[in-house]
Amino acid sequence: MSYIYATAYLTIAASAANHSSIRFLIPRRYPTLSLTLRLPRSSRDHVIHIRRRLLSGENLRPLDTRGWAFQERILSRNTVRFSNREIEWECRSQSTCECGTSYRSTSQYTQFTEENVYSWWHLVIVTHFSFLDLTQEMDILPALSGIASSMKNQTGDDYLARIWKKDLIPGLLWCYEPRTSASLFTLSGAELPSSYRAPSWSWASATAQVAYIFYRTQFELHVEVLGAHASHQQQIPRDV
Repeated sequence: MSYIYATAYLTIAASAANHSSIRFLIPRRYPTLSLTLRLPRSSRDHVIHIRRRLLSGENLRPLDTRGWAFQERILSRNTVRFSNREIEWECRSQSTCECGTSYRSTSQYTQFTEENVYSWWHLVIVTHFSFLDLTQEMDILPALSGIASSMKNQTGDDYLARIWKKDLIPGLLWCYEPRTSASLFTLSGAELPSSYRAPSWSWASATAQVAYIFYRTQFELHVEVLGAHASHQQQIPRDV
C-alpha cells in the first residue's frame, strides 16, 4: 500500500469520517452566512460569505487521530482532505485550506539532507505518531513500514528496533512526554504493551506519546558506537 500512496497523483482523504461506512461529503458543521453589502458609488450589490473562525487545534479530524492513516498522508504527493468544516489541500511543499491559512508541509522529507532527515524523523514522525491511536497495538510496526522504507532508500541506513543505526545515540534519548508539569518523568497514561513488540530501549515499546530530550537542552555527545545489532526471537518474555 505504501507504493500506491507514494506514486499516486492525488489522494482523496475522507478526514471527517469515523469509519469506512460513512460518506466523506457531509454537511458542514459551521455553515457559511451570506450577507449582501452595498457600497457607496457602486451600482451593484456585493455578497460577503462569513463563517465561524476555526481555533487552533479545533480542526483535528477523525482521520488525523489514526496511526494507520499517518504514513498515507506523509507518503502522498498531493492530498485533498474533506472535513466537516472545509476542504484542504496538501502537497509535499505546502498546505492550504479554504479559510486562507497556508503553512509549510511536514511531509517534505524527499528534499532533506542526511543530517536533518533524522531530526524530521524524531520531531515529526515519532513524536507525532506515538500520539495517535491504533486499534491493534502491534500495528505500530507495519504502520510506519512505508515511511521507513522510503528513508532507508534515501539514507542507506539500517533499522534497529525502530531506531536508525546511524542515529543510534540520539535515537535512544527518548522519554515519555509528560502530561503534567510536576516532573519530566511523569508517566501519565504509560503502561507496558500487552504483547512484546520492541525492546524497552526502543520508543516503539512505548504506549504513550514520546519526546526527545536533546531538542530541549543544549549538550554535546561524547559517545562512540563500536557496533550495533538487533535480531528478533519468538516467545520473548515481556520483561526482556
